Amino acid sequence: MIIGTIESRALCKKIAKLTDTIVMGYSRGKDTLAAVVWLKEFFPRLILFYDDACPGLGIAERSLAEMEERFGVTIERTVCQSLFESLGSMIYQPIEDEELIDGMRFNEYPMSRDRTAELIRDKYDVGHAWIAWGISREDSIVRKSQKKYREGINEAKRVFYPCFDWRRENVLQAITSSGLNLPEDYLLSSRSFASPLNPRGLLRMKEKFPEDFERVKFFYPFIEAALARNEFRRNHGKP
Repeated sequence: MIIGTIESRALCKKIAKLTDTIVMGYSRGKDTLAAVVWLKEFFPRLILFYDDACPGLGIAERSLAEMEERFGVTIERTVCQSLFESLGSMIYQPIEDEELIDGMRFNEYPMSRDRTAELIRDKYDVGHAWIAWGISREDSIVRKSQKKYREGINEAKRVFYPCFDWRRENVLQAITSSGLNLPEDYLLSSRSFASPLNPRGLLRMKEKFPEDFERVKFFYPFIEAALARNEFRRNHGKP
């Protein structure tokens, strides 16, 4: 049994009186993994969606498949708005593709995570479902200071944060109790691989998961040049 906190348990029990189904954005990071383990104690049905910033990565698909098999959950693969925005802005793209990319009109596909969650709820015809976000109190200083994260619920939008007051030890205890390992992303950096636009971990990906690095290059052909520039500055910058 997961210990959690008195407040987070009371919150989940409150929501469980209103619905038996939860829709949740699953980033594959440690906080959302812990949130899934925790929510399974209270809700018989979880519908998860993974907002993918670089579709087709093996490290992502392996961890998603493990979660689906282990917990019997459905994980929808959706495309993160950041992918459309970065492609539309020609980030790490060859200039000769500018006309082609402009013609795809990526800026016409705005899709926030909140809107994606609503569409998932509509797809499964679960209008009674609440939406959960796996964010803990130590996720960031900004979030710790905001009311909705401090109190863990937004009743007007039927949104809640089941691990809103958890500390790092609560998160790790939940993961340990599940018998699951952290995704392979954590071999690359201290966080899940949320976006290839953050160069952290990409050099390690090139070494450990070369097929995934080639997939990143499929979307961002000049990403390797950017990494080389960063390494040059690191090695030849001022002491």
